[in-house]
Amino acid sequence: MKIFISWSGEQSRQIARALHRWLGAVAQHVEPWVSDEEIQSGTRWNDTLARSLEDTDFGIVCVTRANQSAPWLMFEAGALAKRLEHARVVPLCLDLEPSDITSPLQVFQARRLDQDGIRRLVYELSDLAENPRSRESIDEILSGMWPILETAIAQAMTATTPLGEPQRTSEDMLSELVTRVRKIERDSEERDSTLSEMASLRQHLDVVQQAHSEAIAMAETEHIARRQAERKLAELTARFEEARRAVDRIRHDHGADKVPMRREPGPK
Repeated sequence: MKIFISWSGEQSRQIARALHRWLGAVAQHVEPWVSDEEIQSGTRWNDTLARSLEDTDFGIVCVTRANQSAPWLMFEAGALAKRLEHARVVPLCLDLEPSDITSPLQVFQARRLDQDGIRRLVYELSDLAENPRSRESIDEILSGMWPILETAIAQAMTATTPLGEPQRTSEDMLSELVTRVRKIERDSEERDSTLSEMASLRQHLDVVQQAHSEAIAMAETEHIARRQAERKLAELTARFEEARRAVDRIRHDHGADKVPMRREPGPK
């Protein structure tokens, strides 16, 4: 199961990196992903991030008082919420209480970054596994592993942003948004083109069907006319034959055998 860990700012980044290492050891069925660890130099950052968001099964957002309204954190949290159910996006509160969240992240069920909050988080991750661990087994693992994360948390909470360290900026976010919008526009144009072609084919089909119907009607009309002509010709032929037979009878009745013979004159 892939877990996307979102962060913004140095404290949040260090917590995200610590969770990345710690969760992979505690819950071996999960595959944590954090941009600071997974994006290699020479790769396209936006493409790698987009693919990771698409493949994610669970989201953790590392929230501080300072970053809870940061544009990039809002972007990643929104992308996670769109991809996953709300129950699978968990804001992890670093230096504030869940009730102190005032940004749009307050719609999610947040957890405190302490032993109890982490235990609840690991419970949730285990419940999503194909073979969940028992609560007793998880508690036993946490009793030995929690001090490691607790130390990393203490170090991160005193961290400040080093001068000159590159940070994700709103320009990065804008670039990603532009890329996604352009993809949506291309998909929309392709759908519109397909619909236009379908409409054109439909019109052509209607024309062909109309011509076919007209051809059938004409053929039927010609067939009817031919049958009428054949019947009329047969009728005329019959009448002609009847008239010819009548003429033959008349000729027979008034033939040469009925005409008186001329008598030759005898001797005087």
